[in-house]
Amino acid sequence: MLRDILEPNGELLPVRHKVGTYYFYNCTRMVNCIDLTKSKITKLSDGVVTSTSDKLVFIDEQLEDLTIFKARTQLLELFCTQRFVDRVTNRCIKN
Repeated sequence: MLRDILEPNGELLPVRHKVGTYYFYNCTRMVNCIDLTKSKITKLSDGVVTSTSDKLVFIDEQLEDLTIFKARTQLLELFCTQRFVDRVTNRCIKN
């Protein structure tokens, strides 16, 4: 139900189990989409972002064609756009 919006942004990795095949998702789409001047963040002296607080400000123009992605400054976090949320909601996908 999500393959068409997941695959262009990463890898679906099959995991076979006795009850069926499941998939891990590895997001490989990385985007410079966070406005570092408007976001509340902590940076090291070399400019590396070490943590964020409650406020990330995204650059709208960088998000136009995205569904699921990682921000280059926040590689441990996975983000999704409203288009992705709507698809999951409309298809009644639950965890």
